[in-house]
Amino acid sequence: MKVSVHNIFLNEGNKAADKIAASAVKNKSRLKQVLEGADSDNKRVKNASAKCLREISRINPKVLYPHFNFFVKLIEGDENILKWNAIDVLGNLTDVDTGKKFNTNILKKYFGLLRDKSMVTAANTFRILGKVALNKPKFRKKITAELMNVEELPFSVECKNILAGTAIESFEMFIDEVDGKEEIIKFAKKHILNRRSGTRKKGKEVFKEFRNSGEVKYLSY
Repeated sequence: MKVSVHNIFLNEGNKAADKIAASAVKNKSRLKQVLEGADSDNKRVKNASAKCLREISRINPKVLYPHFNFFVKLIEGDENILKWNAIDVLGNLTDVDTGKKFNTNILKKYFGLLRDKSMVTAANTFRILGKVALNKPKFRKKITAELMNVEELPFSVECKNILAGTAIESFEMFIDEVDGKEEIIKFAKKHILNRRSGTRKKGKEVFKEFRNSGEVKYLSY
């Protein structure tokens, strides 16, 4: 008997996302149903499908790679739940991007999302850009510059403080792969005195790590 992913999501919502993801990576019919669910008129099905696709991209990005452009369309759309999950999916697909589909044009779209009217969109994008930088060495310099550009974003001071902490988390994903770490470490040091406790903590952790390793001896502290 064929499983109806639509009905499962309709009955169980997001709770079923991980369960369906585990089976969809092995079953093309279920994967197709999940992809179709992201276009459903039913919000419950649509949101569960989006979450499921994000989980699939985490556990087996190869099965979603042929659908790369589908997720590009989602990040360009107006529906936030679809957009937020698609941001993660495309970032995860850089793990298997043999066709170099995540190119300069896609990167520009991500930089545009940092200035989205939704702070959640910006935060998701800040976070996943760390993975993109890790997997795409040629983009690291540009990504580093954008992540440091928190003060120029169209958000409140408190939101910028939160985003600064998210930027530091992203830097941690690829800082070991960067030749010149000075600017990143300076950024972390700057936020040791941030008003937001979570951001202060992240700044201290990064600065302390590299101070103890001797890589910040050129900085005053």
